Amino acid sequence: MPSTSGQNILRNASSDGLPSTVFIIANPAYHGPAPSIQRYRFAMNNLNTESADPTEMTLEQFNAWYADPILRLCNEKDGGIAALILSIPLAERYFRQTSDSGQSSKLGDSFYRQIGERLFNLHLDETKKLWQCLRDGLLHQASFNHQSHKVKIYITRKGTGVDNRVRCKEIGQVLEFVVDARALAEKIVKMAQMNFYDVFRAGLSSSHPLLVESEIPGWAEEFLTGEKLAGGTGCP
Repeated sequence: MPSTSGQNILRNASSDGLPSTVFIIANPAYHGPAPSIQRYRFAMNNLNTESADPTEMTLEQFNAWYADPILRLCNEKDGGIAALILSIPLAERYFRQTSDSGQSSKLGDSFYRQIGERLFNLHLDETKKLWQCLRDGLLHQASFNHQSHKVKIYITRKGTGVDNRVRCKEIGQVLEFVVDARALAEKIVKMAQMNFYDVFRAGLSSSHPLLVESEIPGWAEEFLTGEKLAGGTGCP
């Protein structure tokens, strides 16, 4: 059996040049403060993953693992919901940083104001209701969470206009939202790309470290070659 120990799994390519198996794990060792702005500026000119700090995600990796797949979905007529599900966590990480919310379990008005002003173009109360319905619903049960709010959400394929990714109107006692999911997901990705080093990656934390490339763990070598692990098929 050929050994894969010491190789970077993302460069362990198959004959067509694509990775045959991908293992990406978080870096649990980082517990310090965010690197300095000066360091970010240096990193922006040094995006080669061979020479970049292996304990910190680069923009090149962010594009490969998140941005490019999401943007491909945005180009599909029916890709909006899937793109939104994938991009909402990026938005939460981004706006936690810009609003100085950190890892607080309870998000304050500063977080929602940032989203309302820069993403939804909605007032604070409207933003809170829409975010909670989208975030809590899509990420937990792949639908909208209507448990706490009288709302209706419509996902449109046609688009609501460049500056109107979300539209809102109160009908009776119900808030109705029309959401251009593809445009919204694209906006989130573009914000993270444009401000990757000084905002998105600056939100480093010990509880939610960004993903990095990793070597294959020794115990998984036989499993990754299609053979059973010694001692059974479960986790060791």
